[in-house]
Amino acid sequence: METMLRLKSGRKVIAECRASEIDKMSALVTSLKKVYVNDAAYEPTNTSYSEDVTITAFEDMFSELRKSGIATRDKFDIFDSLSVWSHTSPRDGIKVHTAWKRGF
Repeated sequence: METMLRLKSGRKVIAECRASEIDKMSALVTSLKKVYVNDAAYEPTNTSYSEDVTITAFEDMFSELRKSGIATRDKFDIFDSLSVWSHTSPRDGIKVHTAWKRGF
């Protein structure tokens, strides 16, 4: 079986690619980290009570995930841990990188 890289939010796989396509995974993790560390992205954009309050960090991360071409989900919990795992079989996995830990 070919080695697969899986990006996990908590225990859920949100993106997956072959190990030979590591550049795609690296680009996705880098773009998600840029949004995650941007404090301004967590400021509410609509503050009136009549409209829904939106936080741009959510939409920016979901957009980066969709653009990556390796996404297995459209949305994920951005406050859960995010890590990259290497799998040689469905059951065996080794964590190779932690993008961020749970919380904010």
